[in-house]
Amino acid sequence: MSAFKATATLRVSFHARLTASFTGTGTLSPFTVITNEGDAFNGTTGTFTAPRNGTYFFAASAGTESNDQWVVMHLQKDGVDVSRAYTGQYSGYHTMGSVQATLYLTAGQRVWLHSDSPSSYYHPSFTSFTGFLIHADD
Repeated sequence: MSAFKATATLRVSFHARLTASFTGTGTLSPFTVITNEGDAFNGTTGTFTAPRNGTYFFAASAGTESNDQWVVMHLQKDGVDVSRAYTGQYSGYHTMGSVQATLYLTAGQRVWLHSDSPSSYYHPSFTSFTGFLIHADD
């Protein structure tokens, strides 16, 4: 039984979709959590907290709904940008932006999506955030 518990704690993954449209600046939230193995993602705050030291992969995509809207999305690790995306919708063409990063995190470090443009608009049907543990240190 103890071998099973040790293996189970290595499972860390999440996938979530923005619950409602988000405009302005700050951490994107809240999210509807679809998968949350290891319970490391908080859908209310939109923040992932590493439960253990290791290498993680994160990806997010975002889009807008109508003309003259855009997103300026930053994937941040403890408040520092590690990846950025910009996309805008003009002339009726739908566009999407995405960010990805493979990061080494120590237990307790946090990762989230940040918007720094007061005019940004994130549509809930087109905005999602996912991440998973690739390899744990122990």
